[in-house]
Amino acid sequence: MGDEVFEMGVGDSIHCPRGTSHFIKNIGKTDAKLISYIFPGDWAEEFFEETSRQVKAGKVDLQLMEEKFGLVYL
Repeated sequence: MGDEVFEMGVGDSIHCPRGTSHFIKNIGKTDAKLISYIFPGDWAEEFFEETSRQVKAGKVDLQLMEEKFGLVYL
């Protein structure tokens, strides 16, 4: 998150301030589960609708997601 790296385990939580660049990578040997809350989330509904539509269609367009929602995929 930002310029810092955090190693997290079962039950851990973290707060990522608005506007902070971040990504998540599972470096473990088992599957990970994540609960993500987006506040205030006024664009979240449209983001998840678009993500769901692309996944269901089997055609993920990361460039569209970056342009439409200001994301940067690594």
